[in-house]
Amino acid sequence: LAWRVGEHLLVEALLEGRWVGRTYTITGGDEDHYTLGVKLEPGGILSNWLATAKPTDLVRIGSPEGDLLPQLDDERSPSYLVAGIGVTPAIAAVRRLRNRRQLIISYSYRGEAAAAYLSELRHAAAADEIVLHEYDSSEHGRLDAQAWLKTLTPKLSDPCEVVVCGPASFNARWLEMLTPLEG
Repeated sequence: LAWRVGEHLLVEALLEGRWVGRTYTITGGDEDHYTLGVKLEPGGILSNWLATAKPTDLVRIGSPEGDLLPQLDDERSPSYLVAGIGVTPAIAAVRRLRNRRQLIISYSYRGEAAAAYLSELRHAAAADEIVLHEYDSSEHGRLDAQAWLKTLTPKLSDPCEVVVCGPASFNARWLEMLTPLEG
């Protein structure tokens, strides 16, 4: 059951005679257990079912997979540009890599109450284990990605890994802005 930062797995449940599946990020665990980041969505079929599942309910779980995998021996600082529940890869990194590599987490969310893992991130930042940039769109409106880009790495000329995870429009905008910086 070994897992690496950035991996996810497919969880499927037999609901009313058919298999329903979703992919969830592994946010922690050990050799015997996984911790998954699951957001309860109003009307979310699988997330709500998982919240009330009984030990006897039938579930299938795939093997860990994924390619957003910072290596433990890499010296580059991982920068996570995340929004909403897309924060789960950053949480996995905080839990597995803090105190091994400098982690930069740039987290955009809509209201503190809806910001998954915000208190854990703030605690890690207060302990100087990570660098945390927050953006609450419920207070400040739509994010100006161009202006925010300047705050994300200590120096844009320093090599870093960037992981982008959020809603499709968020991902597309950031990937468009970051692609010219690859080198």
